[in-house]
Amino acid sequence: MLRLNGLTKRYPGVTALDDITLELPAGRIGLVGANGAGKSTLFRILLGLSHPTEGHVEVCGIDVARDPIGVRSRLGYMPEHLSLIHI
Repeated sequence: MLRLNGLTKRYPGVTALDDITLELPAGRIGLVGANGAGKSTLFRILLGLSHPTEGHVEVCGIDVARDPIGVRSRLGYMPEHLSLIHI
């Protein structure tokens, strides 16, 4: 299960995600959207690689801010460009 509560991410001069609240059941979830819609920002937050400006995120009942490694073990992520992620 994926749970977002009041998720907001701001960068200087732009709000990438604005007060998103939703709950999705466990299973296969894909995220589609136009360039600049905030998909990569959302996934970086879900993986604990970036921190939200406001809000709370849980994956499978695990608080991403408290246990990002536990969350990463339950998610698959294929970025557009290959990069190394230090965990």
